[in-house]
Amino acid sequence: MALFAQLWPELQAATPIITVNRRLARHLLQHYYEHCRQQAMAWPVPLVEDLASWFVRQLVLLGEPGRLLNRPQQQALWQQVIRDDAARCGLQLLQLGATAEQAMAAHRLSCAYRLVGRYAPARAEEQAFVRWQQAYLVHCRQQDWLDEAALPPYLCQAFAAGRLTPPERLVLAGFDEMAPDLHQLCDQLRQCGCQLIEPAVAAAPPQPPRFRLFDSLNDELTALVDWAAVTPGRRLIVVPRLEALRQPLSRALARRKVAANLSLGRPLSQFGPIQTALRFLSVQEPLARSELSYLLRSPFLAGGCSQREQRVRADLALRQARLRRADCATCVDLLRRQPVDTAAVRLAELLAQQSRCRERLPCSAWAGRFSAWLEQAGWPGERALDSATYQLLESWQEKLLPALCSLDRVLPVCDRRQALAWLEQLADQILFQPEAADEPVQVVGLLESAGLQADALWVMGLHDQELPAALDPQPFLPRWLQQRLDMPRASQSRELRFARQQLQRLAGAAGAVCFSCSRRDSADEAAIQRRPSPLLNLEPLLQPEPAAERTVPAGEALMFHDDRCGLPLVTAGDPVRGGAALLRDQAHCPFKAYARHRLGLRALEEPVGGFDARQRGTLIHRLLQEFWQQLGSSTALLHRDENACRQLLQQLLADLASSSAGVWPDLQQREFWPLEADRLLELALQWQRLERQRGAFSVEQLEQVCQVSVGPLQLRLICDRLDRSAAGSVLVIDYKTARSSARVLQQLPLLEPQLPLYALYAPLPGPVAGVAFAQLRPDDCRFAALGTLDDLPGVEPLAVGDWRELCQQWRDQIEALAQAVADGAAAVQPAQPQVCRNCDLQPLCRITLRDQQEGSDAEGC
Repeated sequence: MALFAQLWPELQAATPIITVNRRLARHLLQHYYEHCRQQAMAWPVPLVEDLASWFVRQLVLLGEPGRLLNRPQQQALWQQVIRDDAARCGLQLLQLGATAEQAMAAHRLSCAYRLVGRYAPARAEEQAFVRWQQAYLVHCRQQDWLDEAALPPYLCQAFAAGRLTPPERLVLAGFDEMAPDLHQLCDQLRQCGCQLIEPAVAAAPPQPPRFRLFDSLNDELTALVDWAAVTPGRRLIVVPRLEALRQPLSRALARRKVAANLSLGRPLSQFGPIQTALRFLSVQEPLARSELSYLLRSPFLAGGCSQREQRVRADLALRQARLRRADCATCVDLLRRQPVDTAAVRLAELLAQQSRCRERLPCSAWAGRFSAWLEQAGWPGERALDSATYQLLESWQEKLLPALCSLDRVLPVCDRRQALAWLEQLADQILFQPEAADEPVQVVGLLESAGLQADALWVMGLHDQELPAALDPQPFLPRWLQQRLDMPRASQSRELRFARQQLQRLAGAAGAVCFSCSRRDSADEAAIQRRPSPLLNLEPLLQPEPAAERTVPAGEALMFHDDRCGLPLVTAGDPVRGGAALLRDQAHCPFKAYARHRLGLRALEEPVGGFDARQRGTLIHRLLQEFWQQLGSSTALLHRDENACRQLLQQLLADLASSSAGVWPDLQQREFWPLEADRLLELALQWQRLERQRGAFSVEQLEQVCQVSVGPLQLRLICDRLDRSAAGSVLVIDYKTARSSARVLQQLPLLEPQLPLYALYAPLPGPVAGVAFAQLRPDDCRFAALGTLDDLPGVEPLAVGDWRELCQQWRDQIEALAQAVADGAAAVQPAQPQVCRNCDLQPLCRITLRDQQEGSDAEGC
């Protein structure tokens, strides 16, 4: 017999009904009102409420609602007690909040099982908890406070003393089990003449539950949403790990266009407007550039939408200034020099104002101060509020800020940082879910499903690690005592019994019931395999169902677009951006070349402390350029000893520092310059020692810019250096600060076309006899070269025929790359896996998702 059918007479008689949770109370009321509307009858308002609400109502009847501590107040008091005890004992707790949460849970258990003061703690953790609990209870007695753990025995005494009068009849619905303190309260109600009614657990339906086994979690979710889409009537989906599976399940339901109510909300702190508010309020000096960039571009502050383009330019200017951290005054000055709106400057001024606040105020005063600062910053933004955002802001005003204000009761005053810490902690704890219409598909967790009824039920995730639940005894209570008293998660026998009880209840919760489980969380064969719960009594050789074929819903059509080719160049021979890097990127991955050089896409730079790798490369290039402009040949080098070279390099570094000071606004770079100058000096000296070992040469060109035709392309090339030997042959040199090898120039396909481009297409003062990477690394300076020259230290020359053949091979590949660029080739096709390792375009090309899809398709085949 369904629960509602059993309770219908009690609802008509207005008998008070206490449910195990709020969801069951709403479920019963919805069924009641719907049934009354169908019968076209007037109905009295029934008294249906969850247990926590019933406790509060009894306190109101006693005239003592103000004595009850809410959850934030309990947390604050526990943290204060633990902090004081740690200070007395000389202990340091790394996670005070988490410790307080565990202590609160242990306190609730010890009160529910009437253990306070009745056992001797043995371990250090147990002894510490006893001290904390005693101090906590002393605070509560001194202030005449009650917490939720003290309510059952307190109300029991009130009923016994006649201060409260119980109803004649009282219904308890959905309680799979009760703690001893609730049993004691029920016994007291019976002694006072109250008849307690506990509806029987629904019997199993005529047809036994069906079980379905799947190979992967994705297959299980797909089958589940397909079932929800085609099954008529009210459908109930029970998910034991709802918190972990909420996102993939909601995505799967949305793809199948199944309207559903998910019971578990998300913390307030995970929503954009709340994140912006918390990050705005938590700014500290010195201000991180990333925080200022986030706030400037946030659509939830003034100007974030209407001045979006100006804000983006200001963000780019801040990144180019290479500031990682700066005081707010510096940030205000930088913004005033940018073409940004006054709201952006005002935002930085507000950040400076609140970061200077050093007052100690009650939490309620801080709530008012925070609201005023956010209002001045234009929060929650300029956009019109939709229903969900409006409800979110209501939760901020009616739940989060009142919770912070309630801490005045236990925290007289605190500073801004402490108040913010509490605000952030409360935002992590308060769940939000927009109100929505009552949908025929309901998704709940395992414990929330108590008492719920539906036409069809699907329980997923019933593997051996979930049912029965893994043991998780309370760390602050003696384990032997927990097992003796049969506390939750303390013994295998208790969890087995409780799991069987849950399965029996679920099996009778609907006319058609399906249990399911997947062997793995992913389609990867290497993923950890799981087995169905042993309580299901399944065949040991049960095989998983084949994955369902992807089908297009009726009335819809898929549109395919071949994105392997972009737009070709409009006119052959037009100059294109990128130079040698364009062909290198085309060789690495056509999509990378198209996105970077045709579309101009690249990730925003993130400043680093001191000089980054690109700046270091630029500095050594400029230093060696100036050095060889002074010398010009190997003869001039050999006429100078190392001391003379050192003096020249020191002078060049001083000139380099003075000419570059304007582009180093980051104070860290200015402070690091002496260290960087020493590094550059030693590196240049190591390189000139290597150059002294070469034969006679003259430096013909340094950083020479030229415009060349490569197939249908016009490219702008910059050659680092061209040397001419005494015989008149030319060596093309490219400086590299990374590790280099000449082997990359002999491999197919050609992935580093820069040196071959210079050698084959740039105007040279003589016949090219070789190309060389000049590897500039501390203690590893060397040439990595190919060619017919025999005067490079450590390099074996090639035969003339081999060199000509290699040059023709290069030309063929370079022409093919240039033609691919002109044709608009843009396939996501990296030449090597390493190409993707440091690529910033993966969110755009989504190659990781493609590889996963191809892997799952191959496995399905």
